[in-house]
Amino acid sequence: SLLFEMVFGLKSNYLFINHCCKKTDQMFGFKFINSLVAILFFMNEYSSSISQSTSAKILFIDPVSKVGFKELTESGYTIDLKNSITDDQLDEIADQYKAIVLRSANSIRKKTIKNSKGHLKVIGRAGSGVDNIDLDAAKDAGIRVVNSPSGNSIAVAEHTFALILALSRNILKAQKSMADGKWDKKTLTGFQLSGKVLAVLGMGNIGKAVAQRALAFGMKVITLKRGQSNLPKNVLPVGSLKEMLSTCDILTIHLPFSKQTENIIAKKELSLMKSSSILINNARGGIVNEEDLLEAITAGKIGGAGLDTFKDEMQPFSSTVLQLVNHSNVICTPHLGGSTFEAGDMVMSEVCRSVKDALEGKIPSFETIVV
Repeated sequence: SLLFEMVFGLKSNYLFINHCCKKTDQMFGFKFINSLVAILFFMNEYSSSISQSTSAKILFIDPVSKVGFKELTESGYTIDLKNSITDDQLDEIADQYKAIVLRSANSIRKKTIKNSKGHLKVIGRAGSGVDNIDLDAAKDAGIRVVNSPSGNSIAVAEHTFALILALSRNILKAQKSMADGKWDKKTLTGFQLSGKVLAVLGMGNIGKAVAQRALAFGMKVITLKRGQSNLPKNVLPVGSLKEMLSTCDILTIHLPFSKQTENIIAKKELSLMKSSSILINNARGGIVNEEDLLEAITAGKIGGAGLDTFKDEMQPFSSTVLQLVNHSNVICTPHLGGSTFEAGDMVMSEVCRSVKDALEGKIPSFETIVV
């Protein structure tokens, strides 16, 4: 019973245990027992401080799946949901939260971080890209930035093939033709994917998922050699972007947006592609120069494009985006790549766990961007 009291006793029992330890000196060794009691006392104090810290508030500012909320609330965190919030409104309340979680609809600006007045400790991105977070400002403020880079990989990879197949088999043209009462079987002949060359620009989680599915279609998959490791089996590295673009039948882009990747595909690069080739951008707007892409498709320099992301994803659409949307050789979707029920649950589960771990000073359970 003495050992039970020692292990499970609270600090109010410290003096009692210490007294008992002296009485049991011969049996246990006083120095050992007293040291153990001191350790247990410290652990109790530390546990109490952690318990108090978990009363912190976490703000979710985009429409999100509620998977992952249970673990947070059971740990004592308070959750606030504000699905439609402006930047100015967020700036006003940023100092009320220890963590803010977002998807792609909103952003965390330098002003938001400044207005948090040191209270904000973690920013969570439910998804892979963190280009809507001011990473420099977060770094300067000592804020950890965590994301969930693998949760929506399958969804984006599948959406990539939805666009590829729709373009290669003229699905939207066929739908429109039949809606007009026509039966244009001969004029809508497409091409099969087996044997075609797919260039994957960006071989991260999503790029690898796309490559694996392309190989299942019987395609030849190539990617840039530099900076790549652990490539999927049968993916062939090539030495330059020029070689990649001139070789491929389909180019699919899966890069993060940065100063280095902005307009990485523009007029010069598009001129290297085959006139029958297709470009897919399921990554981020701004990586492909939209004006140059429209010009290349209109002039017949490439065959078409499937676009899920745009430089400016706010309404009203720009003139260039409207022309792309209405072009017969282009299919546009409103950033639907990661928009599946399953992906929504997975990214939320990952990011909630990572936010909790970061707040509690642990190494996050999932991949983390530490700035």
